[in-house]
Amino acid sequence: MPSSRKVVVASQHYPPDHSTTAAIMSAIAERIAQEAEVVVVSGMPGSARRRRRGGPPSSRSGTGCRERRR
Repeated sequence: MPSSRKVVVASQHYPPDHSTTAAIMSAIAERIAQEAEVVVVSGMPGSARRRRRGGPPSSRSGTGCRERRR
């Protein structure tokens, strides 16, 4: 993260969700992370099918992006 710029990426679908949209959003966020700090805000996988509340936010390491799930 060589820059002090920050970008928020908001998407219902983001890995570990297995949808095509999740894969595309991940690629976009990881590319932006090469030039700016990226925070990803997304839903929990499967949240459209079942309404779940609570649980800790999850994250994946090695992507260059911080993730927050609600």
